Amino acid sequence: MTIGSAVHEAAQKDNLEKIRTGEPLKLAQMVDAAVAAFDEKARQEGLEVTNIEAGRGKDSAVQAATGYGVHISPLIPRPVEAETASVVRIGDIELAGIIDYGDAQGIYDLKVGRRHPAGSAAKSSQLSIYGFLRRARTGVWPERVGLDIVRPGLKGRPWIADRQLAPRTEGDYSALIERLKATQAAVTAGVFLPAAEGEFTCDARWCEFWKDCKYVSPARRAAAEQRDES
Repeated sequence: MTIGSAVHEAAQKDNLEKIRTGEPLKLAQMVDAAVAAFDEKARQEGLEVTNIEAGRGKDSAVQAATGYGVHISPLIPRPVEAETASVVRIGDIELAGIIDYGDAQGIYDLKVGRRHPAGSAAKSSQLSIYGFLRRARTGVWPERVGLDIVRPGLKGRPWIADRQLAPRTEGDYSALIERLKATQAAVTAGVFLPAAEGEFTCDARWCEFWKDCKYVSPARRAAAEQRDES
């Protein structure tokens, strides 16, 4: 999480600089921004940045920020927004989120640390929600949505990046609203459905109900506790 936060900080500063001046930050400036964000996040979480594990984390933050600067930043030469927080209400449903960055054609979410299966952008409800937020602010649906994924190279090689792009139609957005309505009705009725198998948010790090969830097996819960203690 600390590494991801550091890279997001570097990306935000880079894209705000492009919006302000038309030019990206220099790579060294992106790395410096990531290091400063890593140190601050580590301090907030009570980590000693001189600790060996934390030092490795900082090294990874440097490599990840470099991967962003080399591979992703050039794909966004003319951003129109960066870290834009928005809220929109559709009937009884309130949608909120922070768009990492976007250009005239679309909106993009930056992911750090692991490979995402092909087709993840096409299936992402999160990106569809961001489409609603873009339309609420501008009156125009984005032509496309995308995932920018920065991840370690194999066998210690430099970090690399993948980009997944997907179109969105009004039909896609209508289908999302129907799913949200069904979810809202289930919650109101006290029916809580399990997350889809393999969903990364089904984890103690992302879901505050995970440790008490009846759909989580004792073995998974024990493994998570062991991971947190290590």
